[in-house]
Amino acid sequence: MGSLHRSLPAPDLHRPHPLRAISPIPLAPISRCSYGLVRVRENAESIAFYGGEDNEQRLLNARLRAAVDNFLGAHGRDVGDGRGRADARPTMLKQVSI
Repeated sequence: MGSLHRSLPAPDLHRPHPLRAISPIPLAPISRCSYGLVRVRENAESIAFYGGEDNEQRLLNARLRAAVDNFLGAHGRDVGDGRGRADARPTMLKQVSI
């Protein structure tokens, strides 16, 4: 077993990992959106009891909008659906919110 360890090359810590180049999307907006959905799922009874539906929907829509804008921006696209419509985001958010 000792000879196996000597034959492996040392990792190059200064060279970026090849998988990092595949997904250039910053993950913070996506993480915030996922966190918001989990938070609503876990606290649904309290949110409904205290009447916080409008506030939670506003927060989730803002987080989702940031994640969608981040995704489209990372792929070099303007916010739109590519079919001549100026902005597909409001339609997309409405469909996801329902």
